[in-house]
Amino acid sequence: MPAQYRIVADNDFNVPVGQNQLFQFNLPVQVIRNGPLRPIISFAVKTNLNVGQMMFNVDINGQPQLPGDNALMGRDEKGVLWEVVNDDVVIPGNNSVRFRVVAGPVAMRFSDVVIWFQTP
Repeated sequence: MPAQYRIVADNDFNVPVGQNQLFQFNLPVQVIRNGPLRPIISFAVKTNLNVGQMMFNVDINGQPQLPGDNALMGRDEKGVLWEVVNDDVVIPGNNSVRFRVVAGPVAMRFSDVVIWFQTP
């Protein structure tokens, strides 16, 4: 059973400290929502030059998805993160993902948000 995906956001977007960016995405009725085949969220993230630590979180349908609810990144750090979505968080139909920068001196840049999922 091959993985399927939804591109949630392809372009860069900046999220200032204390603010958030919300996106909507749809999943099919047959989406597997729990167990070892549950969905995965992937996204690129980058901090700006010459800043200290930044803290951010990612929620799907209002439920935190990163270990410890928040992630820390240091000065001029970048990468792609993959996180297995918690059991029963996504639903068939309309869903939302929210990126929020919790702490740090400047905005963070995100891009390439993709939800990977499987159906029977």
